[in-house]
Amino acid sequence: MYTPRKLKAFRCMLFISIVLMLYGSTAFASGPYYNTFNRHVNSNGVGDWGNDTLYYHVNSSSTLYDAIITKAVNSWNATSTPIYYKKDLTDGLIEIYSVLNIPPAPDGSVELAETRFFHWLQVDPSSSNWFWTEIHTNQNSHGYPSLSTVNKQGTMAHEFGHSFGLAHLTSTQLSEVKSKGIQVIMLQIAQGRTTYLPQTDDCTGINSLYP
Repeated sequence: MYTPRKLKAFRCMLFISIVLMLYGSTAFASGPYYNTFNRHVNSNGVGDWGNDTLYYHVNSSSTLYDAIITKAVNSWNATSTPIYYKKDLTDGLIEIYSVLNIPPAPDGSVELAETRFFHWLQVDPSSSNWFWTEIHTNQNSHGYPSLSTVNKQGTMAHEFGHSFGLAHLTSTQLSEVKSKGIQVIMLQIAQGRTTYLPQTDDCTGINSLYP
């Protein structure tokens, strides 16, 4: 026998079932899918929609990847965010180097590249804003050189994302994007990243940091 309480619970479950059938699980999606370093940022900003011209510099060790780096930067410049960076031949707020044998990741895997943050001295971006960054590509034979051209560009765009203030996804976010087949540039290749361009969620993250 249905009591008023049971009937109310039944109606609630029926409503949820109908919503799921009509709209699917995305009706309860918890995106956007981006993460930050506790909302710390580059104190110089990221370009203010072109009102400020900021610069990156390719060290002589990385000139082999100059064209790939340019494409990665331009992929961010083309987004609906304040990001605007140009190449400088001598100096920049983002310095790009190629180095040998970056230490392995915590899980023991080979690091393809890494970003280091500086506020005069090197800082933890989760604890402090920063003034400039260095992107290091790992020239180990299983590192950056082993990637396809598309994955080299995607990895460089990923590291630029770190320089701007985007962190890796949380474990919960990672689980959700995998289950939904969502792509963001801040995924790692080992996590299933196939895109080489910043996505909507990446841009949402940047715009939240630099309104």
